[in-house]
Amino acid sequence: MYCPYCGVELPDDAAYCKNCGHRLPTVNSNNNSEERRKVQISTAAPAYNNTGSSQSQTASQNSSNKQSLLIILSIAAVIGVVFFVILFVGILGSGSGGNTDDNLVSVKITTNPAGANVINNGKIYGQTPITFQLKQNSTYTFLLEKDGYNTVTKEITVGTNPITINEVLTVHGWTYHSNPTTAPTVKPTVKPTVQPTQTQNADSKKAAAIAKAIEPRNQIVRDLALSAIKKSSSGNYNIAQVCDIYDYLYKNWTYVNDPRGEDYYAPASESAVLLKGDCDDFAILMASCIEAIGGSSRVICARNADGGHAYTEVYVSDDKSHMQKIAGDVSRRYNGVEVHWHESWSNSGNNSGKRYWLNLDWFAYHPGGPFYKNDGAILIVYSNGHYERENFTA
Repeated sequence: MYCPYCGVELPDDAAYCKNCGHRLPTVNSNNNSEERRKVQISTAAPAYNNTGSSQSQTASQNSSNKQSLLIILSIAAVIGVVFFVILFVGILGSGSGGNTDDNLVSVKITTNPAGANVINNGKIYGQTPITFQLKQNSTYTFLLEKDGYNTVTKEITVGTNPITINEVLTVHGWTYHSNPTTAPTVKPTVKPTVQPTQTQNADSKKAAAIAKAIEPRNQIVRDLALSAIKKSSSGNYNIAQVCDIYDYLYKNWTYVNDPRGEDYYAPASESAVLLKGDCDDFAILMASCIEAIGGSSRVICARNADGGHAYTEVYVSDDKSHMQKIAGDVSRRYNGVEVHWHESWSNSGNNSGKRYWLNLDWFAYHPGGPFYKNDGAILIVYSNGHYERENFTA
């Protein structure tokens, strides 16, 4: 049997508990074994253990629960304080003492093309198009950066009215893209339909020799022209392709004089292989390559006190404003250089009129470089053999 008070196991005939000292219930010996089992069953699950009372266990458990509850309440209090501070600061900021909506101005920045990083003080705030809320009567400096395009520095002075900034990004050294569906290109180049001059004087002989050496349909010449053009300049004929050809020939050309005492006008196909010769050979090859890709060109023969010289000009436009735009494109491609062009009046029958030509002299170092200082009279030779004299002083 077990003590009903402390749960200690006792002999079946015990009258008192040897552990807690309580008098044990008397069990009639006549009772059947079922009643004894009831007593045993009712006392088999002791309320106490051998090491302490149930009161001490309950006190310990209550203490642990109180500590857990205290921790939970502390955490909740901290969260509540943080939330209150954030809410309070937000309310304060929207009041008259902070940066209120009344003190901020909407500034929208867009670019063409879109997707440029907008940077201020070294931090990227997003990509265009983007809208800021900026302080009134303040000045901000933003950088607009996009791969493949020139970085734009934009200083914005914010007043009291909303501002929209529209910035056109320029390709490195260029103001338009290579996509032929959107890129402005040089106007279609239709050469003057004139008949070769028949007068066989010195000018006509020289013009005939130069025109014969210009070979735009020669396979070697066309291959050279195509290999010089960069992928970024692909599309319809445009001034970027002309600049690519010039850069390639200028970089790879070796200057070598003609035989002494005579002018030798090397065929373009010969110069395309050797990439060597004098100024007229370079001019003839340059003119041939331009016409091989659909452009119009001419060779200029000039003289001064130091001797003779030849160089190429490429037709750009009949419109001066268009010529100025192309000149701006060329200038940006070559880091802001001054660009020179030739305003020339053509006497070509139905095609007569003012035209604008860009200088492509090898000695000019870049397309649109300074013109050769001639004595005022130049011989202009076209690929069809037509020639004309013009007074031109650079």
